[in-house]
Amino acid sequence: MMPKYTVFLSKRAEKELDNLSDLVANPILSAIANLAYEPRPKGCKKLRGRDGYRIRIGNYRVIYIISDRQLIVEVIALGHRKDIYNLFFKKPKGRNHIRPFGFSCLCLLLLRFGLGETLS
Repeated sequence: MMPKYTVFLSKRAEKELDNLSDLVANPILSAIANLAYEPRPKGCKKLRGRDGYRIRIGNYRVIYIISDRQLIVEVIALGHRKDIYNLFFKKPKGRNHIRPFGFSCLCLLLLRFGLGETLS
C-alpha cells in the first residue's frame, strides 16, 4: 500500500529521537512511519486548545500536525509523557502575554480613522 501522507520531523523531534536508545526509539519510529498511512490512528487524541494530535507509544508521546489539503504530517515534538506537555506547551508566566483589544484601544482606532462621531 502506498503512503497517502508525507511525514516530516521537526529539528526538535529529530534531536529527541537521537537522544533515545534504540530500544525506545524503534517503536516510536515505527509509529511515526505508520502516520503516512493513517494520520489519525486508533487511540490518537486531538489536542485541546491548540492545533495538533498526539499518539502514545509506551511512556512516550508524539505530537504532530496534519495538513489534509497538502497530505502532510509534521511531527513537531516527542518525549516522555511526564515532560512533553510542559516542555512543548509552556505557558507564559504572569499576565504580560495577554493583550486584550480593549475599549480604549478601539476608541483610538476609531478616532484615528475619522470615525469618532460613532462614539458619541
